[in-house]
Amino acid sequence: MSDSTAFKRYGQLGFPFQIGRYSAPPYQIRYLEIGYDSLPVVLFLHGGLGTASTYARYLEDSILLRHFKIVTVDRPGHGYSNFGKTEVSVARQSEFLKPLLEKLRRNTPSVFLVGHSYGGTIAAKMAMDYPHLIDKMILSAPAIDPDNEKRFWFNRPLNCFLIKWAMPQNFIIANDEKLAHAEECRKISPDWHKIRTPTVYLHGKNDDIVPFINIDFAKKKLTNAPVEYIVKDSLPHIFVMNQPEVLRTILLKMKQL
Repeated sequence: MSDSTAFKRYGQLGFPFQIGRYSAPPYQIRYLEIGYDSLPVVLFLHGGLGTASTYARYLEDSILLRHFKIVTVDRPGHGYSNFGKTEVSVARQSEFLKPLLEKLRRNTPSVFLVGHSYGGTIAAKMAMDYPHLIDKMILSAPAIDPDNEKRFWFNRPLNCFLIKWAMPQNFIIANDEKLAHAEECRKISPDWHKIRTPTVYLHGKNDDIVPFINIDFAKKKLTNAPVEYIVKDSLPHIFVMNQPEVLRTILLKMKQL
């Protein structure tokens, strides 16, 4: 979603809206924020094929906006954050997003971090690295288990130069992240004990993108944080885009605790 489209869509909703950018060399990171600084903030992290627009419906959710300030970000290499410049390191992604967390922490009473799919891995890494900046966290169908990283038949062929040349850039970025993801999960595996942030883990049993068995990894690794596990029988992987009421309900409940 371009800046002009975003302003047309969200600038007339009656809530403060702005588009921000900051430098995290070699990236310029873009984010969208709407709502009041006096409220807790929710920072949403998208998955492999996503952008800040993955959470477009949350930015205009009048119920959420009565309780939270909403922020969505184009992760490095995605959307309007140097699109096409791939960063496969989960640790580096966490590092590049730290300035945004610090800004939000300064200006609002509390920070809720929501990471979906690949974004869940990065959210977990940020909770390991910057526990003082995050008050509560939702891991939504997170791809976190290095031994159960699902690959598809086309992942390897897409890495071929000739095929890459013919493919849309967003698929190439997502595929590069995908091919490196198991090893990236393995790198951060020893540090899960560092997470102490109150967390909700949400997953659908029939998720066809990120295997439900990831929940077993979370139960084994999230030993030092209070965790609520929410399991939905028929929740599809892409529910974040078309069923915003699922995360809305969880966020409103977490705010009351």
